Amino acid sequence: MQTLIYVDCETTGLDPEKGHILELGMLAVSLPDFTPIGTFSEVLRPEMWGTVQRNMHPTVQTMHSVSGLSDAIERISGTQNTVQEHAVMFVQEFTKGNKSPIAGANPGFDRKWLVRHMPKLEARFHYSHFDVRTITYLQQWVLGEPFVESSHRALAD
Repeated sequence: MQTLIYVDCETTGLDPEKGHILELGMLAVSLPDFTPIGTFSEVLRPEMWGTVQRNMHPTVQTMHSVSGLSDAIERISGTQNTVQEHAVMFVQEFTKGNKSPIAGANPGFDRKWLVRHMPKLEARFHYSHFDVRTITYLQQWVLGEPFVESSHRALAD
């Protein structure tokens, strides 16, 4: 069975060199029918969270407050290293030694964050991407179907 893994990172901003991953979500699907076979979702609490939160752009602060992510961060103590270890085990379980492309709505964005903050996890993926945003653009352009904004939570996205 071939597996494809969707990845989404919720972050403190747009620059992985200056920011932090706040939540990591993954969905494993079997191919060719895209049947979900596993999910992964963990929230991370960056060191000095209060300072990190105060330094986020107001738009990002509002987005994570509205989605409930900020509240979830207050209730957990998951570190980047612990979440990375759990995520690597998830990927290994569902890929059985093969490498899945990173699938998602903007996999290039997510890969940049993984390269910077979770290199052991990023190394478990194939170099290619499967960008589903392309499909939503085609639906919008060809069929006139409007794009619906996401909830800005990792697994839901």
